Amino acid sequence: MQIMFEKERTFWQDRFDSEDRVTAFPYTSGRNNAPEGIQHVSNTFAPEISGRIAAITGGGAPLPVFMVLMAGVQALLYAYTNEEQLIVGTPPVPALGDSAAPVNPLLLIKTRISPDTNFRSLLNSLSSSVSEAIEHQNLPYWNYTGQVQIPLLASGIPLIATWVTLNQLHTENHAEKVVAELAFHFDWQDGAASVQVSYEGSKYEEGFIRQLLAHLHKLFSVVLFEPELPLLQADFLSKEEKEQLLERFNPAAAPYPREFTIHQLFEEQARRLPDQTAVVCGGESLTYLELAGRSSTIAAALEKAGIEKEEFVGIIAGRSIDMIAGILGILKAGGAYVPIDPDYPDERIRYLLEDSGVRVLLSSEASRERAVVFSDAIEQILDINEASVKAPLADIEARHAGSAATHDPQQLAYIMYTSGSTGRPKGVMVEHRNVVRLVKQTNYVELDENTRILQTGAVVFDASTFEVWGALLNGGTLYLVDKDVILSAAKLKEAIQAYGITTLWLTSPLFCQLSQQDIGLFSGLHTLIVGGDVLSVPHVNRVLREHPSLHFINGYGPTENTTFSTTHRVVGEQTEAVPIGRPIAHSTAYVVNVANKLAPIGAWGELLVGGDGVARGYLNQPELTAGKFIPNPFAGGGRCYRTGDLARWRPDGVLEYKGRIDEQVKIRGFRIELTEIEAELFKIGSIQQAVVVVREEEGGGKYLCAYYSAEEAIPASRIRSELLQELPEYMIPAHFVQLEYLPLNPNGKVDRRALPEPDASLIEGEDYEAPHTPMETKLVEIYQDVLGRERVSVKDNFFDIGGHSLKVLQLTEKIYDELQVDIPIRVVYDYPSVEALAAELLQLEFTKYEYHRGGNIIKLNSPGFLNVFCFPPVLGYGMMFSDMARHLNNHCTVYTLDFIENYKDHADLYDSYIESILRIQEQGPYVLLGYSAGGNLVFEVAKAMEKKGYEVSDVLIVDSTRRNYAVGLPERLDYETDYLFAYVPEPYNQVLNAPVTKEKVRKKIYAYHHYLSDLVNSGAVQANIHCLVEQNSDTGEEVKYNRFFWKDATQTRYTEYELKGEHLDLLFPGFVEDNAKVIQGIVKEIVERTEQL
Repeated sequence: MQIMFEKERTFWQDRFDSEDRVTAFPYTSGRNNAPEGIQHVSNTFAPEISGRIAAITGGGAPLPVFMVLMAGVQALLYAYTNEEQLIVGTPPVPALGDSAAPVNPLLLIKTRISPDTNFRSLLNSLSSSVSEAIEHQNLPYWNYTGQVQIPLLASGIPLIATWVTLNQLHTENHAEKVVAELAFHFDWQDGAASVQVSYEGSKYEEGFIRQLLAHLHKLFSVVLFEPELPLLQADFLSKEEKEQLLERFNPAAAPYPREFTIHQLFEEQARRLPDQTAVVCGGESLTYLELAGRSSTIAAALEKAGIEKEEFVGIIAGRSIDMIAGILGILKAGGAYVPIDPDYPDERIRYLLEDSGVRVLLSSEASRERAVVFSDAIEQILDINEASVKAPLADIEARHAGSAATHDPQQLAYIMYTSGSTGRPKGVMVEHRNVVRLVKQTNYVELDENTRILQTGAVVFDASTFEVWGALLNGGTLYLVDKDVILSAAKLKEAIQAYGITTLWLTSPLFCQLSQQDIGLFSGLHTLIVGGDVLSVPHVNRVLREHPSLHFINGYGPTENTTFSTTHRVVGEQTEAVPIGRPIAHSTAYVVNVANKLAPIGAWGELLVGGDGVARGYLNQPELTAGKFIPNPFAGGGRCYRTGDLARWRPDGVLEYKGRIDEQVKIRGFRIELTEIEAELFKIGSIQQAVVVVREEEGGGKYLCAYYSAEEAIPASRIRSELLQELPEYMIPAHFVQLEYLPLNPNGKVDRRALPEPDASLIEGEDYEAPHTPMETKLVEIYQDVLGRERVSVKDNFFDIGGHSLKVLQLTEKIYDELQVDIPIRVVYDYPSVEALAAELLQLEFTKYEYHRGGNIIKLNSPGFLNVFCFPPVLGYGMMFSDMARHLNNHCTVYTLDFIENYKDHADLYDSYIESILRIQEQGPYVLLGYSAGGNLVFEVAKAMEKKGYEVSDVLIVDSTRRNYAVGLPERLDYETDYLFAYVPEPYNQVLNAPVTKEKVRKKIYAYHHYLSDLVNSGAVQANIHCLVEQNSDTGEEVKYNRFFWKDATQTRYTEYELKGEHLDLLFPGFVEDNAKVIQGIVKEIVERTEQL
């Protein structure tokens, strides 16, 4: 039998690895007002689909039909998740003629799908997987799914994301043993297929579920008749859905000056508002007329220098009027400007100049010295001031007469360099029309002659495109300030109020920093646009509470689509991540799968952005351009940019953002979205900034490190605890580093390269205390080794920093190996910190401790009205009462006793237990409890106590058979022992089956059986006996097999109670919740009776 179990376990363990988790359809929580609880939606498939299923399965036998239906669910799951490895749950299949309920309530079916998988190959693969799973279904799932992330409810019942059943195949009801967030319950009656979808109302919306059913129906109508068609090519969207995704979710075409260039539109404003202030910097300002004249003169100087159409002209001038006049002059001369930050390192500036082929470099007087450094890389340096002082005083047309600029809106306007995956920046070539589409006839911000924009973005950052041209092409005023003003809330607030700023752009990290310095700085603003990174929900809520009339815009977009692609007006209190919104005017957005097919509403996919904002491509990188800038797959003649971002549509046409596709990382085999962890960090009240990065340890392994700033010191234990409520354990960062502020790069984004290494002086965010004694030092090393942590404080609680039942076993084994001290498991529970455990080790003789009389008793819960001493089943360990004890908190104090295998005779054994009980409670009356074999043992202990004169008031016997004669050893003792090992659920299964303890447990089980083999429960006790019996017991059968007979074992009162579940389930999650209530009632009756005495 042991060999059979090992074969089953090996089969299942070979199927799974550490990165596996049950696959879920995307949740629609966050906007869901449906009541919590299971909801239902049903659907009947068209006759032609049912007919095709019958034909494929050769007549419609239940198992083949089930395989076809499950293949359809998996195909739909692939379409919605793009995950190439799918795991779904299903019940076991009862064997023919077997009326007993299956031991195992859950099978996990794992299937691999690739982009070229078709329905036929999927069905073949799935059929093999299901058949093999059924063949090996008798081993309980908790024996092989330790690496699969299966969340458990408070009751211990597994929560499965996706569940598939067929009524005609799965005849057992598993509702009490498995809970599914989304379940497909298929029915096959008289050759007709139907389905009822049950779903958790707090996770999914009814509309989404109905959409799933419609898509499953349409998918079957395709793949059942075209089984060789790749699944990704299967079109399951309706005509109405395509129209919605392509047209209704994208803005209608609207007129705007798309045939005009930037400088033409500026000149139009100069003619309309010649005396309007165009730009202000410190004490200097220029009107539109003056700026037009100055830029025209610069254009003339550039023409004289031989600048040709679309030639790149470098400009290095910092935040100044010279910069604005210079870039406008470059455009008028027909060139394209290449902005250069004077603070850039020499190597980067030299690369930009060489890559773009700049001949002429415009420089302000302040940046002249910096420009000269690169004179060997260019032909000429032009001083902006010298070029512009020659401006004639004639009218604006005369000043522009010498300009040779053409008026082609598809001409290049500038090149903006962004970070490249190779480490070298890549130049994005932006055309005039791209910019005009951003700032003219907009639908996301109000821009006119009353607009006053304070430029916060560096000119090398594409936000400056919106700031500069949003003001100057609409008759507004642009205000320039030094960088130190932008980074100081006090100075920025002063500038906003002094200049009457109406519109401001901030990167998300900078917004967080400024808002926490002075939330009042946004007073007076009409519009605040924040973007460049994920928004912090607490910061957004704080600002909107303070400034409810503020137009708060989340702006999203890559440089390749000219600053903004989508925007979202944030209104009211936010409880979920802030969406990125809808496409701005003159733009489009699509969410697609890897085959560029439209993804349905609610499904994550890559975001493609299109329209008039799409840049020309990357300079000098034709292959990269061809891969990222593609023909619009849904509209002829247009182009789209592949953002590499994961997004999905909400039903209301708003886009949600998940993160970068290429930022998915693997830690210990798990695929992780860093932005998902960051989003949860931002939900923690006082956290103001947060970023999660991957670090590499010395051995080459990777780990997550979270950096954050907050209004107060936040210990890592609190953050870890809050994250564990929302995220699986493998997504919890190994280290947390709290900083005063997170470092920002020149573009206002978090500078990940500048984040400090998480050394001992930074990590944890909580008090650290080093070891003081040699014993503490050794234990710290053992804790660190067992928990895989770089640092452990002597005050850290073992269970707060990653410890669990299996780790306890490893810890005790490690202590024995390193210190030659043998300690029982309970000592770690009693003394979980290094400091406490070290003190205990120094005081006790642990080589004798486990078997010292009185040392085998463990307290499992918080104090109650009386003590109950519990004797274990044949497994021999009191830990089996842990779940029961938790449900008896404050009712009674549960003490458990392990079976003691080293004893001289029965009398010596009972004396050992009596001494243990007396160490806890010196005087009676005593209340004892025994479960299964523990019922036989507890009866004998009660007799022994009464014989010695101790009062035992009550004995609770849980589903135990009184032994009226010696039964000897079981014929198949090994079989029964292996069965126990296989059946016990988590977390006990891991503990008892661990290599370091398995033989020890087996030895205890054998010793218990030897004790029981010659035991006869003769005589009677004075104590009341409460007999608790499983509800499915047949009284007649029990008498036949000599199960009970406890009624005559008491001279006082005998009472019988019914428990829920079968014998082996009574104390385990799913049943113990109800059964503990029965014990609560008994305890209450004992307490009331005692008080009356």
